[in-house]
Amino acid sequence: PEDSGTYTCVANNAAGEDTHTVSLTVHVLPTFTELPGDVSLNKGEQLRLNCKATGIPLPKLTWTFNNNIIPAHFDSVNGHSELVIERMSKEDSGTYVCTAENSVGFVKAIGFVDVKEPPVFKGDYPSNWIEPLGGNAILNCEVKGDPAPTIQWSRRGMDIEISHRIRQLGNGSLAIYGTINEDAGDYTCVATNEAGVVERSMSLTLQSPPVITLEPIETIINAGGKVVLNCQATGEPHPTITWSRQGHSIPWDERINVLSNNSLYITAAQKEDTSEYECVARNLMGSVLVRVPVIVQETKYNVLLAVHGGFSQWSTWRSCSVTCGKGIQKRSRVCNNPSPANGGKPCQGSDSEMRNCQHKLCPVDGNWSEWSPWEECTRSCGHGNRTRTRTCNNPSAQHGGQPCEGNAVEIIMCNIRPCP
Repeated sequence: PEDSGTYTCVANNAAGEDTHTVSLTVHVLPTFTELPGDVSLNKGEQLRLNCKATGIPLPKLTWTFNNNIIPAHFDSVNGHSELVIERMSKEDSGTYVCTAENSVGFVKAIGFVDVKEPPVFKGDYPSNWIEPLGGNAILNCEVKGDPAPTIQWSRRGMDIEISHRIRQLGNGSLAIYGTINEDAGDYTCVATNEAGVVERSMSLTLQSPPVITLEPIETIINAGGKVVLNCQATGEPHPTITWSRQGHSIPWDERINVLSNNSLYITAAQKEDTSEYECVARNLMGSVLVRVPVIVQETKYNVLLAVHGGFSQWSTWRSCSVTCGKGIQKRSRVCNNPSPANGGKPCQGSDSEMRNCQHKLCPVDGNWSEWSPWEECTRSCGHGNRTRTRTCNNPSAQHGGQPCEGNAVEIIMCNIRPCP
């Protein structure tokens, strides 16, 4: 290109001189000064690709996408072009080529564009799943996205542990085999990839046929009494309780009604109420029936006489309260011969007696009296002895008690004065 310029040819002779000027331009193949490069962006974002090139003459820049020419999404001014696409979609991922071309030739720059798609749930699925208890349940969580989303299931804020009974399928759905009551509740599916996060909450309801938990019991009652037949059941949906009598509807009146806890209540029972009653618990999964007989007896009026109470025979005397010395013995009787009834008087008198008792005298151990005063010295001069005594009579040993321990006499030496 340095040879480009204006050249002048000069011719002269004796007759004169002439010149001719020409201009020389050296064309140069285009060269890129800025390449579009590779781009990764999320779906819905804007794409901007820049391309710059030099050359002689100045090259024209064009764009293609996957070998197809892109119409008028860019400007090309002075060897610079910026391709702008608003709100990219997954279909816009691919190879973008910027071509710089002039009279000498053309060059190409390649840029790869990857549009990431955040997770999106496939289809429209219900938020409440209803399955039979003991069957299999599949909670759907099919999603699409790029990169492929990871799926995590949780319940009550805790990740669900996958086991032989609870599995996550290849499409992200959660399969629960052999459902139990504890499987019912709310579940959350979270799908995550580099482009975003999406979650879906759903609840699983497990339906089960009714089971009677409190059965009515056979009732025999006198006419005029009250009858209460209890009947309670569990199931999903919660079962309804209905009553019948020998397969027919009960003629409801002010005497016969059903309480809020579904118990059948009959007041002022009559002989005509004697029958077999049926409690039926029903829900969408089935029904269960339990039968119970009620017998109303005619009232018989009897004249009841007052019975006054009478004591039984005295019991034998109990052992003495002590093993020696004076003690007490007791004996008792019961007011059951007969017991007072029908307003009769209670037994008259005491139901217990006491007396003194003594088996034998208790042993008494002997104890010494006080010491007597010291006697006079046995000698009036020189060495002699003085004596004092005590007696085992405070008290004396009696009835096999132990005698006093120690000596009854004590002797000491005495020396009043030397003998002459």
